[in-house]
Amino acid sequence: MPVELKKIDQQRRPLSTDDTGILVQTKPRIYVKNAATDVIAWLRSFTDEYWKSRCSEETEEEEEGNAATPKSGSSIQFIIRDLALDPSLVFLATNLVDPGDFLHFVFDTMATSKGERRTKYPMRAMPVLGLSTTKPRDMEALAMPLLEELLGDQQPLRFSIQFYGSMDAENMTQKEAAAVLRSCIWAVNPNCVQCLKYQDLAFTIDIVKPYFCLGYLKDFIKLRRYKTLSMKLGHDFSGEGDDSEDDISDDPTLDEVEEKNRKMRIKRKRGAEKAGIAAENGDTKKPQDDAELDADADADADADADALADTDALADAEAEVAAENGEEN
Repeated sequence: MPVELKKIDQQRRPLSTDDTGILVQTKPRIYVKNAATDVIAWLRSFTDEYWKSRCSEETEEEEEGNAATPKSGSSIQFIIRDLALDPSLVFLATNLVDPGDFLHFVFDTMATSKGERRTKYPMRAMPVLGLSTTKPRDMEALAMPLLEELLGDQQPLRFSIQFYGSMDAENMTQKEAAAVLRSCIWAVNPNCVQCLKYQDLAFTIDIVKPYFCLGYLKDFIKLRRYKTLSMKLGHDFSGEGDDSEDDISDDPTLDEVEEKNRKMRIKRKRGAEKAGIAAENGDTKKPQDDAELDADADADADADADALADTDALADAEAEVAAENGEEN
C-alpha cells in the first residue's frame, strides 16, 4: 500500500487541533542536548526504508509519468510544534496520513535488528491522529470518526487504553478520559473487549495542555511499549497467547472496590483450580492459602491500574544502556 501524504502548514509554530503527528517523550537534561533535533534525526533514518517497503515497483511504474509524485522518503515531513511544557516533550507534525503505521515500522525494524536502534537516547513515542480540547463533547467528536475507521467492521477485538503522560488537566482526570474513550469504542463496536495483557490495539491518550491527544498502536507488548531502550532485547512474545484474560478485564459498571474484589475472587478460583490439577498429578507442592491469594490479587489489581509500569526486561535494558553511556550521565 503506497504511503499517503497530505498538506501541512510548515510555517506555523504553535500546536493546534489541525495537527496530526508524533509525540515523543525524551530525557534532554540527562541524555540529549537538543531533543527535537535528535528525534527528527532518529525518525529521518527510517523514512527511505519505510517508503520502499510501502511503495511497490508496480506503483512507482504507474506513477512514473506524474512529475508531482514523490519518489523517496525525503517527501515525508516532520515539523516541530512549540509546546509550553517540559522540554522533554517533542511534538512533530507530519504530512503522513497514518503516523501510527510509520511508528510501527520504525520499532519493528529496531526490534528485528536488536542492537541497531539508530539512537542511544531513551525515547518513547506515540502517534497522534487527532487533537481536541479536554471537554468530553469535543473528545467524542474527535474519537468517533477515527474509531469508525478502525473498528467499524464489527469484528471482535481486544483493546487496551494506555496513558502516555500525567493526564493533568483542569476539568479532566485520567479515569474520566479513559471512560469517555471506552464508551466511544463500545458505541462503534460493542464486540470489543478491554483486556489487561493481550490486545490487538492499544489506544494511546495524553493531555498536552490544553489539548487531548489520541492515537493507536499495534503490537504494543510485542514492540515493548514503543520504547527505544527496550529494542535491544528484540521482540517480546509474552503477550501472544490464547488466554485473552477477558474474564478479568476492567468492568466499567463497578466501582474500584467492587472491581478489586471481583478480581480477587477470580484469582482465588484460578488458584484453587491449579491446586486441584496439581493434586491429581501427584504434585506435593503446598497450595496458596487465602491470605496469600488475597495478597497476590491486591498486587495484580494495583499492577493492572498502572498502564505505564516498566517490565523487568526494560529496567535491565535501561541500566545497561546507562552504563554504556556513563560518560554522558
